[in-house]
Amino acid sequence: CLVDSLHRQKLLVNMNLRGNDMAEVSCESLHATLQHNVRLATLDVGWSHIRGGGASGLANALDNTKTLTTLNLSWNGFGDLAPAIALGTYLSLGTCSVTHLDISHNRMSEKAA
Repeated sequence: CLVDSLHRQKLLVNMNLRGNDMAEVSCESLHATLQHNVRLATLDVGWSHIRGGGASGLANALDNTKTLTTLNLSWNGFGDLAPAIALGTYLSLGTCSVTHLDISHNRMSEKAA
């Protein structure tokens, strides 16, 4: 519900959703927020139980963020292969401006790393 309303907020600079239980539906709403927000510099979704399709969707949604410099994805499920590939793709884009990335405690497998 809250994440759904955030997509209307286009001037948000810092977003801290850390420590929430973000199901796949919440990640889809966050995706919409990231598509519309043009100023977001910090996103913290650490320890938010983001796994599987939600993690992949969120990583794919990051493609739209051109101003994001700090990204905290710690203690989630980005260590699975599909989310790791999507995140790697985003980080390798020429438009990615992330300078601080925390992906600690994501059960990163050797294949995903």
